[in-house]
Amino acid sequence: MTFSPGAACATTALAALLATPFIADAAAAERSYELQTRMVEQAPGVGEYDGALQLRVSPDGIVSGYYRPDANPRFIPVSGGIAGDRFWIELGNFGGHSLRFSGTFKNGTIDAQGNHPILDNGRSTALELIATPKLR
Repeated sequence: MTFSPGAACATTALAALLATPFIADAAAAERSYELQTRMVEQAPGVGEYDGALQLRVSPDGIVSGYYRPDANPRFIPVSGGIAGDRFWIELGNFGGHSLRFSGTFKNGTIDAQGNHPILDNGRSTALELIATPKLR
């Protein structure tokens, strides 16, 4: 049996060509996440709002879904975007207005800060959004 460097290169190239569509299809798939959330109010008034996020992330980084507060299990629409591990998300009509958060989204975990202060009993405060994958 003789070894042919040309045949080895052709075999490697063919294997890479055949694997390429499968890699592209996996990267192009929409991803879904179910997350437990905590919105933590910063000083002066410290409070916590628990709930759940159901998110879909499209292959081009568009985030959509809904948020359900534990205290009032209504569906609040969510929209946003993600690029790498940086993202922003907007929760629509939360207490009469939308809430926007910016931060990181790594391995299904969110750590983000509210972009605008909110009023709590006449005092200005900020919100932090922390979300982790929901245990099944």
